[in-house]
Amino acid sequence: MFGAGAEGGAVRFIYNRPDLHDFGGQARAEVAQTDHGGLSYETGVAAGGPIVSDTLGFRASAWYQHRWWVS
Repeated sequence: MFGAGAEGGAVRFIYNRPDLHDFGGQARAEVAQTDHGGLSYETGVAAGGPIVSDTLGFRASAWYQHRWWVS
C-alpha cells in the first residue's frame, strides 16, 4: 500500500540496476539560502559498472546533506 492509503506513511526505494557492460556515474549538488538563516547544501555521487562482463555488476553511491533550520 503506497500513498494516501498508507496510514503510517510509506517509503518506496527504486534502485538503478548495475550496468553489466559499461562503467558510468553521475554527480549532483544543490545550494539554497534560507531567509534570516544560513546556507543549506547537499551533494552526491554514484558510480557503477561491470565486475564480470555480462554476469556481475556493481553500483555504489554516497550523499551528504546539511540543512540550516531557523527556529
